[in-house]
Amino acid sequence: MSAEDEAKRDPEAARDERPILVIGGTGLVGKPIVRAMAQAGHRVRVMSRKARSAAGTFGPEVELVAGDAGSSSDVERALTGCRAALICVSDLLDPYLDLRVTQAVLGRAPSLGVARVGLISGASVDEARRHFPMIDAKFRAEEALRASGVPWVILRLTWPMESIARFLRDDKATVLGDQPATLHPIAGADVGRMVTRAFELDEALGHTFTIHGPEPYTLEGFLRAYAARVRPGAKVSHAPLWMLGLIARLTRNRELRAAVELMRYFDGLPEFGDPSEANAILGAPELTLDAWIERTSPAANAAA
Repeated sequence: MSAEDEAKRDPEAARDERPILVIGGTGLVGKPIVRAMAQAGHRVRVMSRKARSAAGTFGPEVELVAGDAGSSSDVERALTGCRAALICVSDLLDPYLDLRVTQAVLGRAPSLGVARVGLISGASVDEARRHFPMIDAKFRAEEALRASGVPWVILRLTWPMESIARFLRDDKATVLGDQPATLHPIAGADVGRMVTRAFELDEALGHTFTIHGPEPYTLEGFLRAYAARVRPGAKVSHAPLWMLGLIARLTRNRELRAAVELMRYFDGLPEFGDPSEANAILGAPELTLDAWIERTSPAANAAA
């Protein structure tokens, strides 16, 4: 960290040795954030339903606590003794989970001496899109945080690069729907670094940051570029959402139905927000698709 950044750090946070709680730290977005915080020298406590199976995922500086993010008593137990908290949860089958977690954290943060609360939100969150339950939940969670009186920071993320492997199976890469909108996928390592700085810099407090990656792609373009590098020869095609929705109904597959509803929501919707403030304060993302694949290729191939 530069001397300028050191000067901007919250002096109380710099002296406080209590851990930062990351709720949902074993998820796709949460893992690189936890690793970045730990690598920066912070004590980190992770609360997750998968705490037992995640043993060995992080180093000894990361404390794993078993708990259900939907349980206010579990949240309070995990939050006790922490100096800050990051809410990083999402569940397609329970779209209001992050709102309930935010409310539970804010209900106890002042009495427990929690000095900063962060929320991972989405780059498409906007009042005009509240018809979709997941967006409504994130919008309401953001509003609750801003009105709480607790020092806060909100980070609206675009598509994580790590999620792209889910669209590639064997030698077939499938785009769900048309998805013509331009996106700026971001690598988990960049997310982790930027979120860590948001918890270190006093200047970040009270900001809603939009975080985009460095390169523009459509989802199909990104998937083609990814497949060409990790699975040459893979065929890229589109699966109609109406057909997937019919399959989900006939098979009573709740997970597939929720995924179809999510992709139908995103179909054609551009990202919102301007990332320039996040880039200026937290440091701009650096990893292009090629750089990310070079860094994570074994993990990316395993995930695929």
